[in-house]
Amino acid sequence: RKEAEIALEIRNRIAETFLTSPAEDVFLNILPLVGTALKSPVALLGTLEPNHGVQITTYDRSQGQTAANGVQHSTLESLPGLFKGILADQQSVIANEPLVVAALPRSLLRALTVPIASKGKSLGFLMVADGEADYDKADVKALISLTTYLAPILEFHMESEIKEGQLRQA
Repeated sequence: RKEAEIALEIRNRIAETFLTSPAEDVFLNILPLVGTALKSPVALLGTLEPNHGVQITTYDRSQGQTAANGVQHSTLESLPGLFKGILADQQSVIANEPLVVAALPRSLLRALTVPIASKGKSLGFLMVADGEADYDKADVKALISLTTYLAPILEFHMESEIKEGQLRQA
């Protein structure tokens, strides 16, 4: 019951963040919540963009509010194989060994990455890293629960950006 209450509180805080944050800061404000939920100092969110690009938002609590926390844009082709595989296969990956991610200024000790999908369509991926202990199936289940909650919100956010761009162009 206590775990369910904590999960509900985190979901409520994520929803509140989507409603109250400026559009460009939404993901930067969500990642600390995700990191806290899984007791991980590092969180990374990759979202697919309509132009076949990828927006990667990073948060590293150990770096404070420095340049390590920010937004980068990339292409699908330039993503590391780990992320391409997650987007293509829509399967979670636990890496309990050192890992280098170009979007972060340091290597990670361990990481857990899950896809974000809605109606069979990949929307992106969510990663937490450097937890105190190795990640396991319970952590996968918790992160999948968060991505299941995030997927429709993320899909709405992405569709709003597309429509806003179309309106501007018209």
